[in-house]
Amino acid sequence: KEEDEIKRLKGVIDFRTEHLSQLVSKSSIDASYHSAHESTEDEQNLTTPVSDISSIKDEDDDHQANMDAMKTLLLPKLPLSPVGDGDEDDEDLLFNDKDREIQLAPPTIPEIIEEEDEGQDREEKGSLKDEAQPSKHARPPLQERSSSSFMRTHDLEIEGGNIMALDGDNAPLLIEALTKMGIKYATDEGSMWTPTSDTKKYVDKREGEVAMSWLPHPWYQPHNKKEIFVWSGKFDHGGHGSDLPAIKTRGIIKCSSRSLVDLIVDSKRVKEYNGMSLGRTDDFIFQEGVDTDPCDSPLGIGGAAKLIRSKSKPPLIKKPIELFNIMHARKLDEEKGEKMGGYVISTRAVWEKEEYADALAKGGKKSGLPSDTTRNELLLGVNIVRDLDGEFEGWCEITAISHLNSPGIPLSLGKRIGLSAATNNIKSLQSIWG
Repeated sequence: KEEDEIKRLKGVIDFRTEHLSQLVSKSSIDASYHSAHESTEDEQNLTTPVSDISSIKDEDDDHQANMDAMKTLLLPKLPLSPVGDGDEDDEDLLFNDKDREIQLAPPTIPEIIEEEDEGQDREEKGSLKDEAQPSKHARPPLQERSSSSFMRTHDLEIEGGNIMALDGDNAPLLIEALTKMGIKYATDEGSMWTPTSDTKKYVDKREGEVAMSWLPHPWYQPHNKKEIFVWSGKFDHGGHGSDLPAIKTRGIIKCSSRSLVDLIVDSKRVKEYNGMSLGRTDDFIFQEGVDTDPCDSPLGIGGAAKLIRSKSKPPLIKKPIELFNIMHARKLDEEKGEKMGGYVISTRAVWEKEEYADALAKGGKKSGLPSDTTRNELLLGVNIVRDLDGEFEGWCEITAISHLNSPGIPLSLGKRIGLSAATNNIKSLQSIWG
């Protein structure tokens, strides 16, 4: 049996070495290298253990040059697993090349998997073959970021502390948790939101109006551009910012939901609807494409996600206002219970250093932040955008939440400013499409 096995393996070696000698004779060394690499995939299919093939090495001197070629061309490609029964004679099974060895042992399953993965990486990096290109939405891994950013997580119902870094596995978890919380509050038509007097007049006339039968409360939809609904409320989580008022607004705009989402996400277009803006930049892009499917995402979440930095100069304010936020925009997913359809955009303040967030929570003094601007904290920003039908076909509805922490501004004044700004924001968006 051993003699038969030796003959079989000799035949395999003869076949491979003859093939290799033909490759070596080619004029292009690079082409030979890639062809040899392809042949090694077959080499790894050997499944019969070898007990002794030492005599093969002395059989035919004519094959020695081809053996050397095989060592040179195939050495980086073959797994280096131990063979034989562990005796000293096992050394005869090896073709020695200084400290490197080619072994004719069958690779283990983990080694096969590892070799296939490495082969795929090499093809992606250097193959000249026509292959499917990566999705245009794919982004570098988060671990390649040069620095971290930190986000408050006290109200996201996840473990890890009140402030967590937007890095590694944390990033998709925090981003999606923020978006889900935003959807929850933006679609809440219950008692947490108190309408302004004008809004109350509108909704009282429509008692029992239901546009979303799956919601526990009626959904009030504006019937024309002049109807802009505004509510105020406070969050009941009891954590940071729960004492500050949040503003919710709703209006309709003569454009598709996707057109409006594209406008809001595009940092270069902020000045089209914000006359006080000094500009907004994308500091870091986790992934692009509002329509990105979670299966195509390096994060495992849908949509576009990025860090944005903006500055604005409101009237009577000495220094520009700066915001540094995480923005996530994606389709609403019915499989996640988001039955409304349309899109959601969620935003929240992030911090270059964890101590910056702590300092602002204590009043903003001696925070270490740049002194040429005033850093405000967006505790939560949400936009739910959906297409309308019937007589409003071609229009979309936007429901927006703004929950802002502006150090140094009294609560009563901050609420009045917030109510006015929220209404003006809807009007500015409406004016773009007439």
